[in-house]
Amino acid sequence: MEPFIQSDQFNYIKYQTEMPIKAYSTVNDINVLNAQKSLSQERVFNLFHQLNGEQRELLKPIAAIRERENIMLPH
Repeated sequence: MEPFIQSDQFNYIKYQTEMPIKAYSTVNDINVLNAQKSLSQERVFNLFHQLNGEQRELLKPIAAIRERENIMLPH
């Protein structure tokens, strides 16, 4: 796969992954948590004009993040 994420997009994606994590630590309502996860994922998808299937699959796990340890970022 060719690189398709620019540095500003990467930083925005990092920010969006923090939103569900914060929600899990402050909210008890499962509907609110699911809404936050969906919103974060949709915002990330909207960063890109066109995503192919492979790119979309790469970004899809954002909705499954519950803890900081689940985020796999380059060191």
